[in-house]
Amino acid sequence: MPFEERRGGRAQFVDLLAVDLLDEGLSGLCVLVTGGSRGSGTAAARRFAAAGAKALTASRGAPPEDLPATFIPADLATEQGVAELCLTWTGLCPPIPRDT
Repeated sequence: MPFEERRGGRAQFVDLLAVDLLDEGLSGLCVLVTGGSRGSGTAAARRFAAAGAKALTASRGAPPEDLPATFIPADLATEQGVAELCLTWTGLCPPIPRDT
């Protein structure tokens, strides 16, 4: 499951399953975890934050107060909820530059 990361102004894809996040470090990256209010979503948000990423989590319910992530209330079961999340997320994370 690849994700795009920015290192030195260049975008590249990284396979999350092949990366030890705590060893690699994700400083400077912005990560959005949907369903981050409990369970595996909360665990993923904690791990990304521990690795240095700016962690954002979106869900209908609030996450635990000690979660080191920015919470974005969102109902992703509706088109409007997805659109609102996209607008909020893009305002919180800088765009990844594209090579032309």
